[in-house]
Amino acid sequence: MKVSIIVLEPDKMKLEFEKTLTLEKNIRFYRGKSMGRTFHLGDRLIISSVSLNSIKRGDVIVFRNKNRIGDSDEVVHRVVNLTGEGFVTRGDDNSINDLEPIHFKEVIGKVVAIENGNRKLRVTGGLRGLIAARVRWELMRFYRWARKLWNVPYGMLRLSGIVPRIWKPEISQVHIQTEQGVLIKYLYKQRNVGVWNQTNHIFECRKPFDLVVPSPVDKGTSS
Repeated sequence: MKVSIIVLEPDKMKLEFEKTLTLEKNIRFYRGKSMGRTFHLGDRLIISSVSLNSIKRGDVIVFRNKNRIGDSDEVVHRVVNLTGEGFVTRGDDNSINDLEPIHFKEVIGKVVAIENGNRKLRVTGGLRGLIAARVRWELMRFYRWARKLWNVPYGMLRLSGIVPRIWKPEISQVHIQTEQGVLIKYLYKQRNVGVWNQTNHIFECRKPFDLVVPSPVDKGTSS
């Protein structure tokens, strides 16, 4: 593995992510990961104020929910069931339903369309939306099962040390000075494939690059 190192000042690597903004009463900007395969970061969500009786299983709704520190956030999830206590919801990319039903008074509205650039697309809800989501959840479950099955031979391959002798990609290290300390990113063809947080001693690397990028945690070093 060939390594080149680039050091960037904090001002040159300042990244800011938009929180959910309200431009108009019925518009939100999507953020987060729980609906990542349905919406993309920055998509404009068109919200319709509808009666609670018109919300069906499979519809995507926006609701208020308290976060871990007690503040109120706006969440976009799909309705999977209706109970006397409220709506049971789940993100399209989440493996389980939300823990608590969403009370009717917490519902802001239903997502009926998204705008991305010049495109405006209708959001599929109801039975069709629920079927599509359930197919996705089953595929996710199969993928998790297959990944666990594959982890054993993959781990043996990584420990063998064979791959670095055959595959020698050129990996660049970008050292970023943050308020919490140095953060090192590993780049392959300008694509982020790994991150080493020196302060927290947390190393994450995408497959299959973890077969050739040595773990700083195992080495006990920062490079």
